[in-house]
Amino acid sequence: MKNTKSLILDTTKQWIREKDYREISLRTLTNSIGITTGAFYKHFNNKEDLYYQVSILLSKQLTEQLNIDFTADPTSELLNIAERICLLFKNEPYLMDFIMLNPSNNYNNQNFEFLDAVNNLILRVNRTESVRNNKELFIQLWSFIQGYGVLIKNKIIIYDRELVKNTLYKLLEK
Repeated sequence: MKNTKSLILDTTKQWIREKDYREISLRTLTNSIGITTGAFYKHFNNKEDLYYQVSILLSKQLTEQLNIDFTADPTSELLNIAERICLLFKNEPYLMDFIMLNPSNNYNNQNFEFLDAVNNLILRVNRTESVRNNKELFIQLWSFIQGYGVLIKNKIIIYDRELVKNTLYKLLEK
């Protein structure tokens, strides 16, 4: 039998794949796994703390799933990541909403493996730039992929690899 904390984390990760994370209530979550809210609070300060810890786990899983190649050309690898993220928005929209849009995924926090991986690729592309410029580039790329992914998720557009490639190259000034 899993310990209570693992059970809460695993159930939350599963629910995030199936429904909008903003609709998950602690009462429903705890009832579904047969624990009291008091038992929940022994492991997490609040729902935001739970989401933070789930974000760390999902960031690690996403990094592994994307199989990021740090030996490849960083621009090509950023394009590959963008493409796979867009496809995930289509195939796993609730999961991607959580990963890309929930407030616990803070850019300034260093616990998110996926954000660190993307930042490392940006640093390789943008070696001569200042930290500020790298952060701005990250925000521009992240914003584009988030917005484009939401358009795909909502079936407003279909994925266009050339558009993503051209936008990425424009942002990277290639």
